[in-house]
Amino acid sequence: LTVKSPFSNKPLSYATIVGIRRDLNVFMRKAVTLKYITDNPVSGTKIPKPPKNLDEEKVVVLTREEVQTLLRFVSGTPEECWYALIIDGTLRRGEALGLTWKDVDFDKGIIKIRNNWVEGLEGPEMTTPKSRSSERTIKLTENTMKLLRKELSRYKQCKLRDLEFHDSNRVIFMTNGAPWDPKSFYRKFKRTLTNAGLPPISMHGLRHTGITLQLEAGAKIKAVSTRAGHADTMITSNIYTHITKNMEQETVDIMSGILTKAVSL
Repeated sequence: LTVKSPFSNKPLSYATIVGIRRDLNVFMRKAVTLKYITDNPVSGTKIPKPPKNLDEEKVVVLTREEVQTLLRFVSGTPEECWYALIIDGTLRRGEALGLTWKDVDFDKGIIKIRNNWVEGLEGPEMTTPKSRSSERTIKLTENTMKLLRKELSRYKQCKLRDLEFHDSNRVIFMTNGAPWDPKSFYRKFKRTLTNAGLPPISMHGLRHTGITLQLEAGAKIKAVSTRAGHADTMITSNIYTHITKNMEQETVDIMSGILTKAVSL
Protein backbone atom coordinates (compact mmCIF):
# COMPACT_ATOMS: atom_id res chain seq x y z
CA LEU A 1 0.00 0.00 0.00
CA THR A 2 1.57 3.27 -1.17
CA VAL A 3 -0.03 6.63 -0.40
CA LYS A 4 1.81 9.85 -1.20
CA SER A 5 1.85 12.79 1.18
CA PRO A 6 -0.13 15.83 -0.03
CA PHE A 7 2.84 17.97 1.02
CA SER A 8 5.57 16.09 -0.84
CA ASN A 9 6.18 13.30 -3.32
CA LYS A 10 7.31 10.96 -0.56
CA PRO A 11 5.02 8.06 0.41
CA LEU A 12 3.40 8.09 3.84
CA SER A 13 4.92 5.73 6.36
CA TYR A 14 2.99 2.65 7.48
CA ALA A 15 2.69 4.11 10.99
CA THR A 16 1.18 7.32 9.60
CA ILE A 17 -1.38 5.40 7.55
CA VAL A 18 -2.32 3.30 10.59
CA GLY A 19 -2.75 6.49 12.62
CA ILE A 20 -5.01 8.02 9.97
CA ARG A 21 -7.16 4.89 9.89
CA ARG A 22 -7.38 4.86 13.70
CA ASP A 23 -8.52 8.48 13.87
CA LEU A 24 -10.97 7.97 11.02
CA ASN A 25 -12.39 4.92 12.78
CA VAL A 26 -12.96 6.94 15.97
CA PHE A 27 -14.64 9.70 13.96
CA MET A 28 -16.93 7.28 12.12
CA ARG A 29 -17.88 5.45 15.32
CA LYS A 30 -18.91 8.79 16.80
CA ALA A 31 -20.94 9.54 13.67
CA VAL A 32 -22.79 6.23 14.06
CA THR A 33 -23.47 7.01 17.74
CA LEU A 34 -24.89 10.40 16.77
CA LYS A 35 -26.93 8.68 14.03
CA TYR A 36 -25.39 10.75 11.24
CA ILE A 37 -24.66 7.45 9.46
CA THR A 38 -25.95 3.93 10.00
CA ASP A 39 -22.73 1.97 9.58
CA ASN A 40 -19.04 2.58 10.18
CA PRO A 41 -17.35 2.23 6.75
CA VAL A 42 -13.94 1.77 8.41
CA SER A 43 -15.08 -1.25 10.42
CA GLY A 44 -13.67 -4.47 9.05
CA THR A 45 -11.06 -2.78 6.86
CA LYS A 46 -7.41 -3.71 7.17
CA ILE A 47 -4.18 -2.05 6.13
CA PRO A 48 -1.74 -4.56 4.62
CA LYS A 49 1.58 -4.57 6.39
CA PRO A 50 4.69 -3.74 4.34
CA PRO A 51 7.23 -6.54 3.85
CA LYS A 52 9.84 -6.64 6.58
CA ASN A 53 13.57 -6.79 6.13
CA LEU A 54 14.59 -8.74 9.20
CA ASP A 55 18.26 -7.96 8.63
CA GLU A 56 17.57 -4.24 8.93
CA GLU A 57 14.73 -4.33 11.45
CA LYS A 58 15.84 -3.47 14.95
CA VAL A 59 13.83 -3.99 18.10
CA VAL A 60 15.41 -1.98 20.89
CA VAL A 61 15.11 -3.74 24.22
CA LEU A 62 16.75 -3.67 27.62
CA THR A 63 19.15 -6.40 28.66
CA ARG A 64 18.58 -8.45 31.78
CA GLU A 65 21.11 -6.31 33.64
CA GLU A 66 19.44 -3.10 32.45
CA VAL A 67 16.02 -4.36 33.59
CA GLN A 68 17.50 -4.98 37.03
CA THR A 69 19.01 -1.48 37.00
CA LEU A 70 15.63 0.02 36.09
CA LEU A 71 13.72 -1.84 38.80
CA ARG A 72 16.36 -1.00 41.43
CA PHE A 73 16.17 2.67 40.43
CA VAL A 74 12.37 2.79 40.91
CA SER A 75 12.30 0.41 43.88
CA GLY A 76 9.73 1.40 46.47
CA THR A 77 7.81 3.67 44.05
CA PRO A 78 4.63 2.96 42.04
CA GLU A 79 6.80 2.75 38.92
CA GLU A 80 8.36 -0.45 40.21
CA CYS A 81 4.96 -2.14 39.97
CA TRP A 82 4.08 -0.53 36.64
CA TYR A 83 7.23 -1.57 34.79
CA ALA A 84 7.43 -5.02 36.39
CA LEU A 85 3.81 -5.57 35.31
CA ILE A 86 4.51 -4.59 31.70
CA ILE A 87 7.69 -6.66 31.46
CA ASP A 88 6.31 -9.71 33.29
CA GLY A 89 2.95 -9.67 31.50
CA THR A 90 4.43 -8.53 28.14
CA LEU A 91 1.70 -5.88 28.00
CA ARG A 92 1.11 -3.18 25.44
CA ARG A 93 0.90 0.33 26.90
CA GLY A 94 -2.87 0.54 26.33
CA GLU A 95 -3.41 -2.88 27.93
CA ALA A 96 -1.45 -1.88 31.03
CA LEU A 97 -3.17 1.49 31.38
CA GLY A 98 -6.60 -0.08 30.80
CA LEU A 99 -6.14 -2.76 33.46
CA THR A 100 -8.58 -2.44 36.38
CA TRP A 101 -8.54 -4.06 39.79
CA LYS A 102 -11.47 -6.20 38.66
CA ASP A 103 -9.11 -7.74 36.10
CA VAL A 104 -6.71 -8.93 38.82
CA ASP A 105 -7.27 -12.28 40.55
CA PHE A 106 -4.96 -12.30 43.57
CA ASP A 107 -5.94 -15.84 44.59
CA LYS A 108 -4.93 -17.34 41.24
CA GLY A 109 -2.12 -14.88 40.51
CA ILE A 110 -3.54 -13.89 37.13
CA ILE A 111 -4.69 -10.82 35.22
CA LYS A 112 -7.25 -10.67 32.42
CA ILE A 113 -6.61 -8.43 29.44
CA ARG A 114 -9.95 -7.12 28.13
CA ASN A 115 -9.46 -3.34 27.86
CA ASN A 116 -7.24 -0.95 25.92
CA TRP A 117 -6.73 2.67 27.09
CA VAL A 118 -5.65 4.61 24.00
CA GLU A 119 -5.60 8.07 22.47
CA GLY A 120 -8.91 8.87 20.76
CA LEU A 121 -10.19 11.77 18.72
CA GLU A 122 -11.39 13.62 21.82
CA GLY A 123 -8.75 12.37 24.25
CA PRO A 124 -8.00 9.01 25.87
CA GLU A 125 -10.74 6.39 25.58
CA MET A 126 -11.31 2.80 26.62
CA THR A 127 -11.59 0.32 23.76
CA THR A 128 -11.41 -3.43 23.39
CA PRO A 129 -8.05 -5.12 22.73
CA LYS A 130 -6.67 -4.83 19.19
CA SER A 131 -7.56 -8.43 18.25
CA ARG A 132 -9.27 -11.53 19.61
CA SER A 133 -5.90 -13.05 20.49
CA SER A 134 -5.12 -9.92 22.52
CA GLU A 135 -7.93 -10.81 24.94
CA ARG A 136 -6.10 -13.21 27.21
CA THR A 137 -5.39 -14.40 30.74
CA ILE A 138 -1.83 -14.04 32.01
CA LYS A 139 -0.30 -15.68 35.06
CA LEU A 140 2.22 -13.40 36.73
CA THR A 141 5.22 -14.06 38.95
CA GLU A 142 4.75 -13.94 42.70
CA ASN A 143 7.02 -10.89 42.88
CA THR A 144 4.76 -8.93 40.49
CA MET A 145 1.69 -10.04 42.43
CA LYS A 146 3.27 -8.74 45.65
CA LEU A 147 3.85 -5.39 43.97
CA LEU A 148 0.22 -5.35 42.79
CA ARG A 149 -0.98 -5.99 46.35
CA LYS A 150 1.06 -3.00 47.54
CA GLU A 151 -0.40 -0.85 44.76
CA LEU A 152 -3.96 -1.88 45.68
CA SER A 153 -3.24 -0.86 49.26
CA ARG A 154 -1.89 2.49 48.02
CA TYR A 155 -5.00 2.95 45.86
CA LYS A 156 -7.24 2.46 48.92
CA GLN A 157 -5.13 4.81 51.03
CA CYS A 158 -5.26 7.55 48.38
CA LYS A 159 -9.02 7.07 48.16
CA LEU A 160 -9.45 7.53 51.92
CA ARG A 161 -7.25 10.65 52.03
CA ASP A 162 -8.75 12.51 49.07
CA LEU A 163 -12.43 13.53 49.21
CA GLU A 164 -12.25 14.34 45.48
CA PHE A 165 -10.57 11.05 44.61
CA HIS A 166 -11.32 9.88 41.05
CA ASP A 167 -12.35 6.27 41.63
CA SER A 168 -11.19 4.97 38.24
CA ASN A 169 -10.43 1.49 39.59
CA ARG A 170 -7.25 1.48 37.47
CA VAL A 171 -4.21 -0.53 38.45
CA ILE A 172 -1.93 2.18 37.03
CA PHE A 173 -3.31 5.41 38.46
CA MET A 174 -2.34 8.95 39.36
CA THR A 175 -2.33 10.06 43.00
CA ASN A 176 -5.84 11.50 42.63
CA GLY A 177 -7.08 8.17 41.25
CA ALA A 178 -7.43 9.35 37.66
CA PRO A 179 -6.05 7.17 34.86
CA TRP A 180 -2.84 8.26 33.19
CA ASP A 181 -2.94 9.97 29.84
CA PRO A 182 -1.04 7.54 27.54
CA LYS A 183 1.30 10.26 26.26
CA SER A 184 2.02 11.58 29.76
CA PHE A 185 2.74 8.07 30.99
CA TYR A 186 5.21 7.57 28.15
CA ARG A 187 6.96 10.88 28.90
CA LYS A 188 7.34 9.89 32.56
CA PHE A 189 8.82 6.56 31.49
CA LYS A 190 11.33 8.30 29.20
CA ARG A 191 12.41 10.64 32.02
CA THR A 192 12.92 7.67 34.32
CA LEU A 193 15.13 5.93 31.75
CA THR A 194 17.23 9.07 31.37
CA ASN A 195 17.59 9.55 35.14
CA ALA A 196 18.54 5.89 35.55
CA GLY A 197 21.20 6.21 32.85
CA LEU A 198 19.49 3.67 30.60
CA PRO A 199 19.08 3.70 26.79
CA PRO A 200 15.98 5.52 25.44
CA ILE A 201 13.65 2.68 24.42
CA SER A 202 9.98 3.04 23.57
CA MET A 203 7.12 1.94 25.81
CA HIS A 204 6.55 -0.93 23.39
CA GLY A 205 10.24 -1.73 23.81
CA LEU A 206 9.51 -2.60 27.44
CA ARG A 207 6.99 -5.19 26.24
CA HIS A 208 9.58 -6.42 23.70
CA THR A 209 12.03 -6.72 26.58
CA GLY A 210 9.73 -9.09 28.47
CA ILE A 211 9.21 -11.27 25.41
CA THR A 212 12.90 -11.36 24.55
CA LEU A 213 13.95 -12.28 28.11
CA GLN A 214 11.44 -15.15 28.13
CA LEU A 215 12.81 -16.53 24.86
CA GLU A 216 16.39 -16.17 26.07
CA ALA A 217 15.46 -18.05 29.24
CA GLY A 218 14.29 -20.97 27.10
CA ALA A 219 10.50 -20.49 27.20
CA LYS A 220 8.58 -22.23 24.41
CA ILE A 221 7.72 -19.85 21.61
CA LYS A 222 4.07 -20.97 21.57
CA ALA A 223 3.69 -20.11 25.25
CA VAL A 224 5.42 -16.75 24.80
CA SER A 225 3.28 -15.96 21.75
CA THR A 226 0.05 -16.73 23.62
CA ARG A 227 1.16 -14.70 26.62
CA ALA A 228 2.00 -11.74 24.39
CA GLY A 229 -1.35 -11.91 22.58
CA HIS A 230 0.15 -12.54 19.14
CA ALA A 231 -2.26 -14.05 16.63
CA ASP A 232 0.46 -16.28 15.18
CA THR A 233 3.70 -17.71 16.55
CA MET A 234 5.41 -16.51 13.37
CA ILE A 235 4.91 -12.94 14.57
CA THR A 236 6.84 -13.72 17.75
CA SER A 237 9.46 -15.73 15.89
CA ASN A 238 10.11 -13.21 13.12
CA ILE A 239 10.33 -10.21 15.42
CA TYR A 240 12.37 -11.59 18.28
CA THR A 241 14.50 -14.62 17.45
CA HIS A 242 16.87 -12.67 15.22
CA ILE A 243 17.82 -10.30 18.03
CA THR A 244 18.37 -12.80 20.84
CA LYS A 245 22.13 -13.08 20.55
CA ASN A 246 22.34 -14.97 23.82
CA MET A 247 20.20 -17.74 22.35
CA GLU A 248 22.43 -17.86 19.29
CA GLN A 249 25.57 -18.16 21.44
CA GLU A 250 23.97 -20.91 23.52
CA THR A 251 23.28 -22.87 20.31
CA VAL A 252 26.91 -22.42 19.24
CA ASP A 253 28.11 -23.63 22.66
CA ILE A 254 25.86 -26.71 22.48
CA MET A 255 27.08 -27.60 18.99
CA SER A 256 30.68 -26.97 20.03
CA GLY A 257 30.29 -29.41 22.90
CA ILE A 258 28.74 -32.08 20.67
CA LEU A 259 31.41 -31.80 17.97
CA THR A 260 34.27 -31.67 20.45
CA LYS A 261 33.10 -34.89 22.09
CA ALA A 262 32.67 -36.55 18.69
CA VAL A 263 36.23 -35.68 17.66
CA SER A 264 37.71 -36.88 20.96
CA LEU A 265 36.02 -40.29 20.76
